[in-house]
Amino acid sequence: MIDRFRDCLEFVLLREGRVSKHKADRGGLTNYGITQKTYDAWRTRRGLTLCSVREIDMSEVRGIYQGEYWEPAKCRLLWCPLDLVVFDSAVQHGPGRASRWLQQVVGAEQDGRIGPRTLTSLANYTNENGKRGTAQHYMDIRSAFYEQIIDNDPTQEVFRKGWKNRVDALMNVVKAYV
Repeated sequence: MIDRFRDCLEFVLLREGRVSKHKADRGGLTNYGITQKTYDAWRTRRGLTLCSVREIDMSEVRGIYQGEYWEPAKCRLLWCPLDLVVFDSAVQHGPGRASRWLQQVVGAEQDGRIGPRTLTSLANYTNENGKRGTAQHYMDIRSAFYEQIIDNDPTQEVFRKGWKNRVDALMNVVKAYV
C-alpha cells in the first residue's frame, strides 16, 4: 500500500520550512510549521519535559502531523489527491475547519467530523463534479478564507503571495493526478 501520509507530509514540509518567527505570524515561533504551543501541548500529553520547538526531531514532526492533523481530518479515507488538499488545510487552519470546508463542498452537515455521511456525500458530489471540480471547489473556499483573513487584519497582507503560491501548488498536484 502506498504511504499517502508520507507523500502528503513531504509536500507540507517543503512549504512550511524550518525555524521561523515572523513578526506578523500569529503562530509565533515555529519549526517545520509546528508552533511552540502545539509542540508544548504534544510533549505535555506524553509526559515529556518541555523544550524549544527549535529542537524538535523528525520523529516528533511526523507524530504531530499524523496525530494532530492527518488522522483528525480523516485524510486516509479520502481519494488522492484530495487527501493532500484537506491535510494541508488542516495544517494551516486546523482539522475542524478543514473538515467543515469539505462538508460545505459536498453539502453535508458541517460538524467538523468526517464520517460515513460526509464520505457518502463526497462520493456523490465527486461523481457529479469530478475529482478536479471537487478539489477546485474546496480550494476556492480556502482562497476566500485567506481574503477574509486579510480583510479582517491588513497586517496579514504580507502572507498573500505565499498563500496564493501554496494554493496554486496544491492545484498543480490535483491537475497532475486527475
